[in-house]
Amino acid sequence: MTEPEVCVIIAARNAARTIAVAIASALREPEVAEVVVVDDASTDDTAKVARAAD
Repeated sequence: MTEPEVCVIIAARNAARTIAVAIASALREPEVAEVVVVDDASTDDTAKVARAAD
């Protein structure tokens, strides 16, 4: 039997300090196939940090 796959969607605004940890936490779960970050017009580096996350 195959494991279910999950897509995690993270809504973020001005979360540059915490978004990398949130993404890494989600990706550590074996069933997570994809993480999508929705940036709500942040004025900090949220989008840049999210793009750089693995």
